[in-house]
Formats: sequence, structure tokens, C-alpha cells
Amino acid sequence: MLKLEISANRAKCLSFHPERTWLLASFFTGEIIIYDYEAGVALQVYNDHVSNDGDKGTPVRAVDFHPSQPFFCSGADDTSVRVFNYETQRCFAMFKEHMDYVRTVQFHPVHPFIVSAADD
Repeated sequence: MLKLEISANRAKCLSFHPERTWLLASFFTGEIIIYDYEAGVALQVYNDHVSNDGDKGTPVRAVDFHPSQPFFCSGADDTSVRVFNYETQRCFAMFKEHMDYVRTVQFHPVHPFIVSAADD
């Protein structure tokens, strides 16, 4: 058993990369972090989800790595679903179709689809 100690407040979701030794973690603070669990280090940090007042991060309750592309998606209390390219370290798509907190997101294993569920 391997234990990854993370100094962060209130983890909300975790996702393993399908091929690399990476763990994608989202937090109540709005951060999304990619960790290398073998090396025990954070590789990338994202702070794109913001509260409605724009001042601070909003809880990111869901994350998922794409099964074959260098992407991950996230869903948060800002009612958005975002798609990131971890090679460029940028958000390249944002969907604001929900009217309440997004609770889960997931890529389809074969087709170019993302499903999401929210409190609406």
C-alpha cells in the first residue's frame, strides 16, 4: 500500500490516469492538482473554477481523465464543466448548461462525450 500525504483541505474527487502514475485530485478550495503518486510530488495545479463573486475558488466536486487523449474534465459549484489539456496546461472548453452545482463528470471510454450531473 502506498500513502500519498497531501496538505490540502477537503478533497472532493480523485481519478487515476489510465497509463501514467498520476492521480488527479479536486478540492473544496477550487484547486485541481495532478500528482505523480510514485514520485510523491505535485506536477500541475489549476485554479480556473472561481466563485460567483470572482474572488476565490469554488468547490470542484468532480474530475476525470480522458482514456486516450491528454485531457481531463472537471465540474464545480460555479455550475460549469471545463475541459483541460494537461500538455498545454490550459482550459480549452467550458460548458455552462447547468443551473446548480455540478456533482459528477465522466468521459465516455470511446466516443467524444462527457456526461455530467448537477443539483438541477
